[in-house]
Amino acid sequence: MASFSRSFALVVLLSALPATAGDRPERKVLRQADVTETRREALDAEVTAAREDAIVRLTALLRSGVGDGDTRAEMVMRLAELHAESARALALEELSQHGEAFDRCFDTPGCAPEALKADHRASTAQLDRSTGLYRKLLGERPDFARADEATYLLAQGLLMRADLVGDGAARDEALRELTRLVRTWPSTEHTSDAFLLLGELYFDRGDVLKALPAYQRAAADATFAQRDFARYKLAWCQYNVGEFAAGFATLREVILAPTPGTRVTLQEEAAKDLVRFAAEAGLEDEAGDVFERLGRPDLQRKTMVSLAAMYVEQGRWERAELLYKRVVAANPEAPDAPGLEMEAYRALLRRSSSADGVAALQTLRLRYGRQGAWALANSGDTAARAEADRLVATELRRFGTELHTRKRDKADLGLADTLYTAFLEDHPTAPEAIEVRYQHAELLYKLGRHDAAYDAYMAVVKADPSGSRARFCAESAVFAAQEVAVPARRAQGATPAAGLLPAERRWLDALDQYVRLFPDDSKRVQAMYYRAGYLHHQAGDTRTAAERFRTVIALNPGTRDAEQAAGLILDGLAQARDWETLRVTALAFSTEADLGTAAFRAEARVTAGDATLEGIEEARRASGDDRAAIAALRRFDAEFPDSPRAAVALHNRASFAEGLGLYPEVVAAGEALVARYPRDKYAEAMIGRVGFAYESLAHFSAAADWYERLAASDRPEAADALYSAAVFRTALGQPARALADYETLSRRWPSRPDAVGVRFEVARLLESQGDAAGAARAWMLLVGAGTPDEQMTARLRYGRLLPALARAAEAPAWWRESLTAYARIAAMGTGGAGAADAAAEMAFSLAEADFGAALALRMDGPGATKLTPRKADALLQAQFTQKLRAVQGVEATYSHVVGLGSTPWAIESLVRMGRAYEDLSAAILASWVPAHLTPDQQEIYRMRLEDLAWAPRERAATFYEAAATRAASLTFRSEATVYAASRLRALGRPDAPVPVETLPRAEFLASAASRAGVARE
Repeated sequence: MASFSRSFALVVLLSALPATAGDRPERKVLRQADVTETRREALDAEVTAAREDAIVRLTALLRSGVGDGDTRAEMVMRLAELHAESARALALEELSQHGEAFDRCFDTPGCAPEALKADHRASTAQLDRSTGLYRKLLGERPDFARADEATYLLAQGLLMRADLVGDGAARDEALRELTRLVRTWPSTEHTSDAFLLLGELYFDRGDVLKALPAYQRAAADATFAQRDFARYKLAWCQYNVGEFAAGFATLREVILAPTPGTRVTLQEEAAKDLVRFAAEAGLEDEAGDVFERLGRPDLQRKTMVSLAAMYVEQGRWERAELLYKRVVAANPEAPDAPGLEMEAYRALLRRSSSADGVAALQTLRLRYGRQGAWALANSGDTAARAEADRLVATELRRFGTELHTRKRDKADLGLADTLYTAFLEDHPTAPEAIEVRYQHAELLYKLGRHDAAYDAYMAVVKADPSGSRARFCAESAVFAAQEVAVPARRAQGATPAAGLLPAERRWLDALDQYVRLFPDDSKRVQAMYYRAGYLHHQAGDTRTAAERFRTVIALNPGTRDAEQAAGLILDGLAQARDWETLRVTALAFSTEADLGTAAFRAEARVTAGDATLEGIEEARRASGDDRAAIAALRRFDAEFPDSPRAAVALHNRASFAEGLGLYPEVVAAGEALVARYPRDKYAEAMIGRVGFAYESLAHFSAAADWYERLAASDRPEAADALYSAAVFRTALGQPARALADYETLSRRWPSRPDAVGVRFEVARLLESQGDAAGAARAWMLLVGAGTPDEQMTARLRYGRLLPALARAAEAPAWWRESLTAYARIAAMGTGGAGAADAAAEMAFSLAEADFGAALALRMDGPGATKLTPRKADALLQAQFTQKLRAVQGVEATYSHVVGLGSTPWAIESLVRMGRAYEDLSAAILASWVPAHLTPDQQEIYRMRLEDLAWAPRERAATFYEAAATRAASLTFRSEATVYAASRLRALGRPDAPVPVETLPRAEFLASAASRAGVARE
């Protein structure tokens, strides 16, 4: 039978099968050398010397002309025989030397023993002398009385040469000589030998139709010593031409009338082969009769079992199933009945649906379970019962796992659920039960049954808290509970007043379990404490939430979770409107050097100031005493001079004073605002932040008016004020006025450091107003202006507008030109993140066409087109090569994008590469299966396709994991990272890093009441 390479290139050439085997499994067939004793020449010096002496003497006599006629012919015949004997002796010596050399090479590092070849020059030289003498004798004396023997010995010598050095010409000549022998001398003592050799030659060549009559002639000779071997080979010829019953009959004669004297007992080999012949001919009962006639009726059952196994080997599943069941029915209480029933079930599984297989397995589970009739009948055979139990349990687990992992449809997953459940009912404490529970939990999670998955994960942890699956299952229980709790709160529209929902309590149980069992996993433990705190926080239990959050901070104050926890503690205090506690806590956080980032600590100080202001405002609302509020704002100004709301405080002082008619206080507050904070964000309006006071009151139009008024003067802040005015006009939905401000700014202050930025805003406004042509011109003018980041951004924005200008076809050329410009920037080392992001987006855009083209390629073979097997294989190979090269090209293109250093586009590109390789894997699995293959070969072919699809699928997972790892390290999250994480779970890598979702920072002042005329920010 043809051997199959793991290489795809060889898999598609499966149609080149030898003619001798057809589409049936092949067993090694004996050759003549296996059953014939080989005459070995003595290798000792005396024998060799005597032979050489005889050769020398005979050669000399022949050269001297001694003898004539038959006498001389006999001398030539003898000399040829001596050369042949010498050749055989030398060949043995050469093989022995080759074996020694092979052993030495095998033990020598760096030596390749398989490359060594036996040196048969000496033996073949002797053979050539021998065959040369036979040819000469037959040429000169065709009427020689021993010409038939000489012809036979010539053929033997030629075959020996062919076997030693692979001489095909010698083999062909031997075939001609043997053919001539049987035609010229049809009834000599060498005719049967010649027919046998002819049969072997044709059989080895795969020409069974010519081998068959040759074996028949040899087998017809009742006096032929190797008659039974000829019959044996005749049977195999009959098998290979489909005459199975005739082959069976021939083998039966060999078995029942064996001929002794061969090196391998033909009867034993024929008995082994008889099962295969009976399987093909459907002669199960006749095969059993042969064993009975041999005096071995005990082999009857074994024969039936062997025949069933043969049917399995041949893919004749229904026949195998019936035969196994027939054997079991004959003795249903036999100890091996469960094993045979399992074989019948496996045959059923190969030809029927998964549902039928599950039903059959459930039947086996009941029949051979601990209370079944078979178990009761074999109650004393502990080993047999244990084996039956093991068989069923193993198959419940195996088939359940197969259905779980084959990734077909939800029906298969439902069947897997049934089998996992059955296993756990029967073997809840088995060593494998934990693993089955784990797989069951994963299956339930995949089916979306998160509540049940939660219970299964928790059961795994409970069964073995220190086991290899415990940590993963404890974490998975958290995820499963989350999948239930989050939608539950969303569906019920639960408010903090509703408290914790039941699903959230289960979630908390999972979180608490993880931190209790795996305190060493500090990063996850901290995250889970944070999540638990957040659950309490959103349920309105801010006190318990604060306790959890303080644990988060204590575990590692420098993490983002700690920072978020501190922020939520402050948010809880803000919700409770406990301004004094909030003020004190925020001040404490602001001075804790290890807590969060410097920016957070600065923000905490801002929060302390905000709380102070809220307290002032709350006291003012309660008392209505604006004079006390003004005094408190003076103290605030002294304590928090660096507060972002200092200008708000000054503004409020002026507002309160204005309400009371204390205009000097208004003047004092306004002068302080302008004098002390000229560059602060509030100093950009109202000649020292009056405009920003309006902004704090949400009077953005008034603020813009103040900035534009300031811009009309010669004050140094005029340009900045006008810029802010333009920004506010844009935010207010007044693009025309914003554009006018920017154009004035660009005209009056063309040398400002942000002049290019101003022109950028002009271009953006034109673009936002739908003036694609004007925006394109503006962006084009910026292509050579500003920093490299600004230039590349301008190029990007210009290219994006080309489709709107009906010039989409120009985009690829523009992207390439821009990437060339970026290459120069990168070479000089002057570009920043903005330039890299722009270049990456351009390169990514260019890569999309190749990506789409690669995904469109399929390996669907000739389809409906009728092609020869060779052409179909060639077409499929070409399609595979085209697909592989396209995917490799996609990888190279997106790798370039990754190399540009832009995190978002690098992650997008890694995901694209993963998708391309995953698509290649899927295309291989869906590849056209050559129709000219047999069902067995197609099955093997598909298995090899699965092997081949493994590598690109793993490569896809590598790219997804690279994307997820990069995103996780940067806490970056996008649709691409979510897709990568989902594919990693689907590809069996649930432990891959997952980007952490950054929760929005709570703005605790968002719920505070406001009062008209008082700035809030």
